[in-house]
Amino acid sequence: MSSKDDDHAAKVRQAEEVLSDLKEALKGKGITLPSLEIDCETSLSGVVLIDLARCNIETAQKLAKALRLADAKQS
Repeated sequence: MSSKDDDHAAKVRQAEEVLSDLKEALKGKGITLPSLEIDCETSLSGVVLIDLARCNIETAQKLAKALRLADAKQS
């Protein structure tokens, strides 16, 4: 495996860990993004992105509320 392949594999592993952490954090707030995943198409190009995907209005409202509450706690 080349150094470039090793770097890409490390990025994918990191993205998987972050994705898992994000899912757990959202779950703790009662939020589920059913399409939350690593974007495989961009991953193949060497850029590893996490696709936050689509959600319904209720989920978007919960997410906005959770972010506002987090902001208020930091202020």
